[in-house]
Amino acid sequence: MSRPVLFLLAAAVPLLLYARTVTFDFVRADDLDLIAGNQAFLSDVANVPRAFARSYFEVEGDLVQQKTYYRPVAIASFMLDAARAGADPSAYHLTNVVLHAAVTCLLLLLATAWGAPLLASLAAALVFAVHPVNVQAVAWIAGRNDLLMAAFGLISLAAWTKGMTAAHCTAFALAVFSKETGFLFLALALLHQRLVLRAPLARTQKAALGVDVAIVVAWAVLRSRALAGMPSELSWDTVRVMGANAPQVLAHVRKIVIPAWLNVAPGVQDRDLLLAAVALIALGIAASRYLTSALSAFAAAWVLLFLLPTLTVAGMPAYEHRAYVPLIGLVLVFALASARRKGAAYDGAARVPRAGRALAAGVAIVIAMLATLTWMRQDVFRSPATYWSDAARDPVFGPLANVNLGQLYEADGRLADARREYLRALERDASTPKAHNNLGVVLMKLNQPELALKHFEDEVARHPWNADAWFNLGLFEEMRGNDAGARRHYERAIAENRAFRPAYEKLGLPPPSSRN
Repeated sequence: MSRPVLFLLAAAVPLLLYARTVTFDFVRADDLDLIAGNQAFLSDVANVPRAFARSYFEVEGDLVQQKTYYRPVAIASFMLDAARAGADPSAYHLTNVVLHAAVTCLLLLLATAWGAPLLASLAAALVFAVHPVNVQAVAWIAGRNDLLMAAFGLISLAAWTKGMTAAHCTAFALAVFSKETGFLFLALALLHQRLVLRAPLARTQKAALGVDVAIVVAWAVLRSRALAGMPSELSWDTVRVMGANAPQVLAHVRKIVIPAWLNVAPGVQDRDLLLAAVALIALGIAASRYLTSALSAFAAAWVLLFLLPTLTVAGMPAYEHRAYVPLIGLVLVFALASARRKGAAYDGAARVPRAGRALAAGVAIVIAMLATLTWMRQDVFRSPATYWSDAARDPVFGPLANVNLGQLYEADGRLADARREYLRALERDASTPKAHNNLGVVLMKLNQPELALKHFEDEVARHPWNADAWFNLGLFEEMRGNDAGARRHYERAIAENRAFRPAYEKLGLPPPSSRN
């Protein structure tokens, strides 16, 4: 097959495999806040410059601003979708699918640019395109930041290799502003140059390096302004949290090698650690047989560079979209391995004889099996109910998912189903945040006020930061005619959340400005 035909195949496979996700809904996991709830900002493309001065999760007019991430290019991409389709989820899903196809083609391009045989590069690209661990990044709209970072990062690496300074620096900047870890693609470029090629930097690369450093500095300044007031991420506590979260790295490696028991909000189980040992042994055997020590080190660095920063937040699931870029590194390295015999000098052009029919058939079978698993996995992202039902299967974060399922049922007026999910959450973990409060609300609607009161009190005892629970206690006291008690609870709700509008309204006070 000719080179254009192979690139066409690399694009067609992911497009066809993920085409049906265009019909999927929002799953109410970040996507609703980012898109449907933020149309006032997204629908005006004149706001693109403002995206570089705000937090990723900032919602126009919302008093409570989550200053957590800085991803202006991702926001700008949502704005382009909003300009043509408003809050229609199909447009956002379509963009994700197209981006995934583009990343697949860029992986094929980079592999060949780095000297891998064309067919081996195609095999690596197709394994990546159909791998089940990537479903969350593609089928979940909020996974777009990984798609954008990967696309621009791969362009930056290919342009670096070809000495195309302007293209490299532009793509590198876009990767950095797509997701915080995008700056690590510069580290990959330097590692490949020194560790794998064992070559000094060319004049054009030295010039690009200087521009890249300036880009990172500019990004750091803009980010610090946009996230002003956010606690520093560099502390001993961060090191402690990363140590506690370290098993998540093993879980990601396990799912890359053994893509079973996937979940949209997974914790790390003993099964993951056991299978991770099997996966690492398998990777070790494959590396010892096919990879040079330099390629093995490069692969390990690629994976760890992009996984370690994800460990800095305590109490977060090991989201599978975080394995998107690490998987690129693994398949890319094994494509490169086919270009040389172990121990031979790497010159970027060496070739080995064409793979035999048995090997080609084996790779085709693996790709077909992975594609089947991916097709089946996509249904989880069809709707909020399917998404949170999948999350509820996890023993670690499942109780929180039960609460979210209960909220879905409650919003639909299915109070018995909502009550069941809240009770299920408390059976699994009596300290599940919001479960007592939400159950109390449902019990009030079911005309069981005394039972509701107990759950409101349990909520504030376990989670005193929950302004909703204090407010609900205020409503309960108001219903009893205890105005003084109600006022105390409304004031406590405001003390826990200064932007809690309902409490201000009950107290007859104006809420604070959204820009304070």
